[in-house]
Amino acid sequence: MNRYDEIKSAYRALYEPRCFFSPPYETADSLKQRLERQYEAVAFSTVKSMACFICRKGAYNQ
Repeated sequence: MNRYDEIKSAYRALYEPRCFFSPPYETADSLKQRLERQYEAVAFSTVKSMACFICRKGAYNQ
């Protein structure tokens, strides 16, 4: 097992049982589309496998 596989399995062992992340995993495109449907303003970017976003509610969401 290489270092990448060790880190990947450690993250899964840590986060999946706590339900932070659970399969099926969402893609960057599907997450961006979902956020754009739910919020008025969305700033979205990805860094490798991490998604970063800032959202602002619209008048209809308050």
